[in-house]
Amino acid sequence: MEYDVFISYSRKDTSIVDQFVNRLTEAGYNVWIDREGIYSGDEFSGKIAEAIDSSAIVLFFSSANSKASEWSANEISYALKYNKTIIPIKLDDTEFEKSLEIRLINIDFIQYRPNQLSSAIDRLIASVAKHLGKNKSEPNQEEDFGSLSEKPSERDQQPTSSSSNPSQYEMPPEELFSIGKRHYSHNKYRQAAKCFRIAADQGNAAAQFYLGNCYYYGHGEQQDYQKAVEWYSKAAEQGHAEAQFMLGICFEDVAGIQKDIKQAIKWYRKAAKQGNEAAIGALDRLRFEGKLRRWPWF
Repeated sequence: MEYDVFISYSRKDTSIVDQFVNRLTEAGYNVWIDREGIYSGDEFSGKIAEAIDSSAIVLFFSSANSKASEWSANEISYALKYNKTIIPIKLDDTEFEKSLEIRLINIDFIQYRPNQLSSAIDRLIASVAKHLGKNKSEPNQEEDFGSLSEKPSERDQQPTSSSSNPSQYEMPPEELFSIGKRHYSHNKYRQAAKCFRIAADQGNAAAQFYLGNCYYYGHGEQQDYQKAVEWYSKAAEQGHAEAQFMLGICFEDVAGIQKDIKQAIKWYRKAAKQGNEAAIGALDRLRFEGKLRRWPWF
């Protein structure tokens, strides 16, 4: 079987790596990742080598955990030997293992930060698409939102002025969000924001979160942190963990947003209770900085 992407990582980093893997899978890429711990004896030269041989790209999630694992170094060394495309994603500031550093020195890497997860994932999706020379499940380049929501004959019968009116598009918010997310994963932010807005107005929490991202990062909308907070708040109130985490980021220290550490901690805690690793890390950091007195966070 052929794969688009092979994942080299430490299983101790699973919670973070899975967020990248989920987005790759949603974007239509065929991903190989070890879930069973098959590393034993000669199995490396079998199953692992075969998976790398069958993959177009090797994603190397570098961290203190992966540096402590000889298998990570073996995987990357094997991939380099057979001239595989390698994209490093640094999960922390740990330097590459010495035997790999000189061989990876000229390769651009993606830096992950807990408060910039979406940005790092977006960069990775774009990099994978560039190296593969294709975008999986990508809409036609001329395709806009309207062509996904109406039949051509229906559009032809409508006045031109009504074709941009969101009320004309009758589609479940979940489907609108799915279309928007597909556009977003391929950096077609204007179309994505249009879909997200209509779905968000109908109360879809995921769309509200992504519309918040559009304003936060300036993707398809003019960057506006106040509007980002408005949409993150709507999603967070519905229990969306990533939106809750991003609200924490905004209230802790984002330009133009009144700093409120109590609100930041409140939303970090809500996200952490749902297992959001970035929020848990933020609470650990605040405790280390002496800004969080009550512990444990739950």
